[in-house]
Amino acid sequence: MVVHVHSNTAFENMTKDQLTQFCQLREFELVGSAVFVKNKAFVSKVISWVCSGKAESKDFVPSHVGSLILAGGHVYLFDMKPPRPTLTRFDEYLATTKDEFILVMRNFYVNTERFSLDILKRLNKPYGYLSAIQSAFKYMFWGFKEHCSEIHLKALQDQGLFKEYDANKTTPEDLKEILLHFDGLGANKK
Repeated sequence: MVVHVHSNTAFENMTKDQLTQFCQLREFELVGSAVFVKNKAFVSKVISWVCSGKAESKDFVPSHVGSLILAGGHVYLFDMKPPRPTLTRFDEYLATTKDEFILVMRNFYVNTERFSLDILKRLNKPYGYLSAIQSAFKYMFWGFKEHCSEIHLKALQDQGLFKEYDANKTTPEDLKEILLHFDGLGANKK
C-alpha cells in the first residue's frame, strides 16, 4: 500500500473552503495520521540537527510531530508542545501555518475513535521536556512525561501496531521513517 505524503506547498494555494473540504472528504484517512514540522525557531533547528545524524534523507528532518484526531465532528491537530498541548482544527492549521511540514497519511487501519480518545487523554498533561531531550540520546532515559512522537507511537501501539519500537526513545525523525516504510500489511519495508 502506498504512503501518501503531502508537503505544506500542496496546500498553499487552496482556499479555506477547499481546505475544509479536503479535511471532510479525507476524515477517516487523516485521523491517526501525523504532521511532521520544522521551522526557523532555534529549538526547532537544534532538534532537527541532532536528529539528522540518523536520518535516511537530510532533505526534511522534522523537529516536531502533531497527531490528527477527530473531535466534535472535525479533524484536529493535537500538538504536544511546551508548555501544554494544544488542539487546532486541521483546516485552520493548514490555512494559517508558516511552518514547513509534511503530512504522512496512514496506510493502515486504526480504530479512529480509540486513537482520538487515547491522544486526547493527554490534553491537560504538561510537556515532557526531558523526555524529548532523552529521545535523541542513546544512553539517557526519562520515563515520567511524554513528548510528541512518543504519544503518537504509543497510541498506535495501543492498537497492536509497531510494538517492536521503544516509544520513549522515538524522535520525530524516527516516527517519520517508521510510518514512511510501513507497508500497510503489518510489516516494515526496511
